[in-house]
Amino acid sequence: MTFGFWRGQELTDPSGRLEPGAQRMAGLKLRTPSDIDPALFADWLSQARALHRPDEN
Repeated sequence: MTFGFWRGQELTDPSGRLEPGAQRMAGLKLRTPSDIDPALFADWLSQARALHRPDEN
């Protein structure tokens, strides 16, 4: 499965796991449950939430 963020290229990624995609996207492939790092994902989700502007669609 690929997990992506619309504005993922704006996220800080000390792990280097996010791969840039089209436009502002970035994501990573999840092949097994062990590919999920809860602390890292929580940080990315927090950063993504901070980028959200209610007036954007």
